[in-house]
Amino acid sequence: MATFYWVGGSGNWSDFAVHWATTSGGSTHPANAPTSADDVVFDANSDTGSGFTVTINTTGNHASFDNTAVDQVMTMSGSNQTLNAYGNVTIKSTTVIGTFGTWRFQGATSKTITSNGAV
Repeated sequence: MATFYWVGGSGNWSDFAVHWATTSGGSTHPANAPTSADDVVFDANSDTGSGFTVTINTTGNHASFDNTAVDQVMTMSGSNQTLNAYGNVTIKSTTVIGTFGTWRFQGATSKTITSNGAV
């Protein structure tokens, strides 16, 4: 299990060599996109000074999801893709969740979704 941090502003979920890092604001990239065992974090180092869009361009996976520390508007978009959640999801109220497909909650244990009014 690892923690993956989004970096570099707008981009595709699958672009692990550009948009996922092993530390907040880091430049060391993992060898793959997040898996069901990996926590994902979006924070003040995720954008490039303005709002950003994360495009779900393939089936994505994550353990927990937390974007409450972003300092810009984060938009999630895509086209007919699935994002599989294997842990808790916490979303900042200013997040725009567009139509990317389905956010599917997986596994046998209970999950907590804290949306803070995000739509």
